[in-house]
Amino acid sequence: EIYTLSLHDALPISLDRLSAVPGVNLVYPYDAFTVMVRLRDTAVTSKAQALSATAIRTKIFSNVRSGAIFASDSAHQTIVSPELLRSLGISSPDSAVGKPLVVSVRGSTLDSGLAHLFRDRGETILDRLRRIHPDSLMRKSYRERTVSTELNAAMHRFLNGFLNARRIITDTLTICAVRGGERVGRLRVEPIIIPIATAARFRSAGFSGDPQDLLAAVSSGNFFTQPAEAAVFPQVTIDFDPKVPYKRIQDSIEAMGYRTFSFAAEFEQVQKMFIYFDLALGMIGLIALFTASLGIVNTMVMSITERRKEIGILKSLGAYEGDIRLLFLVESAVIG
Repeated sequence: EIYTLSLHDALPISLDRLSAVPGVNLVYPYDAFTVMVRLRDTAVTSKAQALSATAIRTKIFSNVRSGAIFASDSAHQTIVSPELLRSLGISSPDSAVGKPLVVSVRGSTLDSGLAHLFRDRGETILDRLRRIHPDSLMRKSYRERTVSTELNAAMHRFLNGFLNARRIITDTLTICAVRGGERVGRLRVEPIIIPIATAARFRSAGFSGDPQDLLAAVSSGNFFTQPAEAAVFPQVTIDFDPKVPYKRIQDSIEAMGYRTFSFAAEFEQVQKMFIYFDLALGMIGLIALFTASLGIVNTMVMSITERRKEIGILKSLGAYEGDIRLLFLVESAVIG
């Protein structure tokens, strides 16, 4: 069973803390980031994922088509997917093993944003302050217009430096293995897998250009936190002992302040929904059956009342009461 955890109340996820929970076998982060990869003269943009050597040996990741998985968390090696190799112009996975893959990460940092805030396109913040007329600040209209203009300009300069003056980190990794092409259940696996210690250098580049990463950092309160300062992750996956009830592990993790997601828990919710749905259908069926029964009873009572003479004639002709009762039961069954 696999749990996926996400941030809750801006609380960073520590692997050591979660590994100490009873019943947890393995904890590894889901730390995906955008990279530019180049092989020979071909370069493409793709997604990379940081995994530990322990996690890569598990059944869901260890399926490789050719080569061998990396042996340590600090190895300068990488595991790629066949789809990535095809986009790089390589059709044979065996020929890619052992080739150098140049991986580059572009990240936005607060330092570049602040630098452009004080100086942007040759204009400094002092130059803008000199254009303000102190005597005119006494007028409300001029003061409001100046404050609005300068705040908008400051935000524009900061975003220009944050998004455009990006830091580039490049490293050359050796392709050690090519993953199998089949899908690993519902688990998301990126085209490039890098050892977790090697990927830490790429994480220090800053924020990627993906707006979702920026929104996640702002909502979690980690926008002003340097990514490489602590070995914490926004999302991790937990593999636990199947003999331990997952509810106990879920309660222990949520007691730490984290939010959890599990397919087993989602399946329980779906089962509860179908139970309530079946109960509702059962109630509707009982009401319909009760209403139909009243109609049949009313029809048969009226039929018996109106045919008293016919019943008397049948008895006088020698019919048994059981035969007459059977006739009416068959008639009521047909009506039912």
